[in-house]
Amino acid sequence: MLKFDKEGYDINGFNIQGIHRVTKTRFDEEGYDYKGYDIDGFNKYGFRRDGSAKNKTLRCRHISIYRANKENDRLADTRGYTLRGFNIKNQINKYTGKKFDKRGFLFSGINVDTGTIYNRYGHDAYGYNEEGYDEYGFNREGIFEYTGTKYDFDGYDKDGYDEQNFNRRGFNRDTGTKLDKNGFASKRIMQKKAELEALKQKSKELDRYLDMAEKVAKSKELQKELDMWRKPKEIEDDQRSL
Repeated sequence: MLKFDKEGYDINGFNIQGIHRVTKTRFDEEGYDYKGYDIDGFNKYGFRRDGSAKNKTLRCRHISIYRANKENDRLADTRGYTLRGFNIKNQINKYTGKKFDKRGFLFSGINVDTGTIYNRYGHDAYGYNEEGYDEYGFNREGIFEYTGTKYDFDGYDKDGYDEQNFNRRGFNRDTGTKLDKNGFASKRIMQKKAELEALKQKSKELDRYLDMAEKVAKSKELQKELDMWRKPKEIEDDQRSL
């Protein structure tokens, strides 16, 4: 489970919707989302989730190191840093300058607070719990726990893209723009725009109704005051006629 501050932001500055505190977008100042990937799907080290490198100059190699729960191949870039930012020689994390990362895990995968492979929220160094699901409900294969598919309740996969390969901001995974290879925009975004326009229209109609109701109310109030003024005058006229 993620930990948020009183303003609703996690340690990296993202809220539960994945919006960054400073930029007010799904990307931080360096251009990375809450999972650490840029708009093209690469992390800070130039790797995709599957381990493929961004370009030929950033080739990666597999190294076997000890992990508390099992042995696992980890990736190190040409500078000698793993995906979690550890130097493979001295095991110092490049972001904290210490032997543990921002989540409190050592190079070996042991959490410094609990002394186990899980932190106090039940997640390991890679963000997965004992059942194999991360904080967002996805397992390592990208299957969402509650739907049994690769899409969550909102229709987005582990990397934040829907069936059409558009993310929540409407950008296409393949083109990096708001249009796909065939020149079409996200149906989801277009539908939301149409719904927004419909709400705006309803809002205008409501404003007109309220304005009319206000005028009717003022008219009734004026009529009431007029009746109160007329009544004493009518009584006075009746007395004079007598």
